[in-house]
Amino acid sequence: MTRYRKKSRRIKKAGFNRSGSGRPRIKSVSDVGTLRRTRSKSKIKAFIRRNFKILAIAVFVVIVGGLSLILILGGKDKAASNEQALDSSAATPPEAQDVAEFDEDAEYSYEGVDESILEGMAGTDDSMFSDADAELADALFAEEGIRIGVTIGNIITKNDELLLSKLEEVSNIAETQKQVYEVYYYNAGGDYNQQLQDVRSLIKNEVDVIIIGSTNEESFNMVTSMASTEGIPVVAYDAPVSTGYVMNVVTDQTAWGEKYGNFMAQKLTAGNVVQILDDDENECDTQRNNAIQNVLAKNTEIITTVKNYPEWRKSEANDALAAILAEIGQIDGLLTEEGMAQGIIEAYIDKAKKIDDLANAQNILPKAMCADATAGFIKIWYALKNEGVDITPEPEEDTETDEQTPKVMYTAGFGEFVVCAQPKPVGIGAAAFEIALKIAQGYELKPGVSSTYEFTVSTFITDYNLAEYYEQVKDQKDDYVISEKISEQDILALFDPPEEETD
Repeated sequence: MTRYRKKSRRIKKAGFNRSGSGRPRIKSVSDVGTLRRTRSKSKIKAFIRRNFKILAIAVFVVIVGGLSLILILGGKDKAASNEQALDSSAATPPEAQDVAEFDEDAEYSYEGVDESILEGMAGTDDSMFSDADAELADALFAEEGIRIGVTIGNIITKNDELLLSKLEEVSNIAETQKQVYEVYYYNAGGDYNQQLQDVRSLIKNEVDVIIIGSTNEESFNMVTSMASTEGIPVVAYDAPVSTGYVMNVVTDQTAWGEKYGNFMAQKLTAGNVVQILDDDENECDTQRNNAIQNVLAKNTEIITTVKNYPEWRKSEANDALAAILAEIGQIDGLLTEEGMAQGIIEAYIDKAKKIDDLANAQNILPKAMCADATAGFIKIWYALKNEGVDITPEPEEDTETDEQTPKVMYTAGFGEFVVCAQPKPVGIGAAAFEIALKIAQGYELKPGVSSTYEFTVSTFITDYNLAEYYEQVKDQKDDYVISEKISEQDILALFDPPEEETD
């Protein structure tokens, strides 16, 4: 197995083969799976770092010894001068003075000398080295600490935003725990030339690994070519090509959609199902939608209608739902995602407030619903299944309210409003960072491990485990999204540990 050692960091200019367009010539990067940014370690620095305390004590002893020698020699000179003075005097020798015997059990005080000074003289005070230790550790960390670069082509959808936010979440933790020295983030905003400059900046900062995401094919090839020239490994998420990276983390959107399709087919054997999506042009939505449709199409008793609301907002949910109900009538099953579930369920509750007969209000809810795992929706879902949602009509103007008037609580009994939710598969950004960190730490992919890692969401919330997830989100803001990330155990299963380095 090839081991790559870190080289001393130094700023160097990247060479580019330019064409008439001014863009770097794209090179083959089929062999980048074996690349690792290398920097050789300074043996002198390593020796000093390992033996710092011993060296500091030795220097201290030499200094103290030198001072003591000077004092001793100075004392001898003074004694000699005193003897000469005595010899020159004609008086009788002074009377002998009684010398008290040393009592080892007695307590002696040393004016102006405290315990810390005595410890320092004895070489037992570690605090005298703590500041120097910290400074040396910080200097070494700044020079040799891991640096990871992140280059984003463009943030277009909510999904892109969440992917990046989860990546930032885990990278912030890694920086706080000093697993990495720094993580550099660049968003090109869809500008090819800007991304080229961003990658040059990452190279100048001598990053150990580059993470690339939300990037088109042309930009991706440019980034991997530049990284390959510099010997920097690349980790990607949702890469638009099949080569150029050590690992590409992708989402299994089909498995995500099939879970919703199977749940709806099991809970609703017949009826109409409305599927409210965020955007019919978004590739992620398309993959999930196809998976759902393939499952539901097997049951001819289920009629599916797809509605797209790319600009869905909670403030507009009432009008949107009213339009759907006016067109279709009662909805038996409802599937949605991308943060729209809370707006939809609030629109149902607002509609229930306008119905005098509570029994009829209960019937307006869909029999089954597949939703997103946002805190806002989960809190309303939990309330409907437990204490209920207050739908007491607002009192008319100039009407005194009676505090004894009972509230009207809107509830959905078990089996009346069957719901499931699963997190968006946005953990691939976090997974890409965890993999990049292991590569930067010197881990090597095990032989035979695929360069594509398929991230599959396992969390599935239903009425049975709703209380568990409600406890997680009850104090969170409504837009908080439950998510999951790749486990440390799953990460380690991909790699062989780094070999022990010897001086």
